[in-house]
Amino acid sequence: MSTPRRRFSRELKLEAVRRVQETGRTQGQVAEELGVSANTLCRWIKQFRTEKAEPFPGKGRQASQAALISRLRRENERLRKERDFLKKLPPTSLRKAGPIPGDRGPCRQVSGWHDVPSTPGKLCWFLVLAS
Repeated sequence: MSTPRRRFSRELKLEAVRRVQETGRTQGQVAEELGVSANTLCRWIKQFRTEKAEPFPGKGRQASQAALISRLRRENERLRKERDFLKKLPPTSLRKAGPIPGDRGPCRQVSGWHDVPSTPGKLCWFLVLAS
């Protein structure tokens, strides 16, 4: 059975990076002192260098800029889909008047439906909801 993944606090990561930067010790020595692998410590140092403003946000929290970018990308995608949908619909003034699919011709009485004076080519049925 595999061992559960170890989690390290933000404070421990910052302390490890500080030890490597401020003391003359190597990454391997500091990693051994703290009981972490040298690769893990190296990754922490790289992360600290790239995200100086907010390193190690922790537990799935993204840095504020990354969260903002992610939210804006989702919103951009949603707006792009809406725009593409609206582009596909021609304006109503440009649609050709013609028979409507499903039109059954002149109106007739059907149970639950009442006829409406019809114009050729227009649907003429509606359901009476309140009798």
